[in-house]
Amino acid sequence: MSTEQLFQEFYSTSQGDGESIPVWSCRLEDVITQRRQKGCIGPDSGKDMLRSKFWSGLRHEEVKSASRHIFDSYASYAELYAYVRTTHEQSVATHPVKQRGSTKGTVVHRLSTDNSLHKELLAKISTVENNVNYLGSTVKTT
Repeated sequence: MSTEQLFQEFYSTSQGDGESIPVWSCRLEDVITQRRQKGCIGPDSGKDMLRSKFWSGLRHEEVKSASRHIFDSYASYAELYAYVRTTHEQSVATHPVKQRGSTKGTVVHRLSTDNSLHKELLAKISTVENNVNYLGSTVKTT
């Protein structure tokens, strides 16, 4: 695949129907990693591309609208991801979803995740970003 085709594939992708936010995030991170390994992008531009595409490819318009100020403030990818994830979970908690296949209209209530879990996820994402940056700088010096 040519570099142009790789970029076209990246920029044309978006969150799939029914794809969770964590799965969407992982899929994008995988695409960025593949592009880095092929030498198409550097570590710094990859972070910006990941942040931008993650937000622009979101399917949840309510979450996207609520997180626009975070995106516009140039928060890091980890901060944006954590905010989007929290906002989505709060949205789901306040807007119950009808269970598929239910003829009785059963409502499934989803509980908001504990704030400590969000902090833990943010710390792990930050660690991963630091590791990727370190690997990227190591590759540049060799």
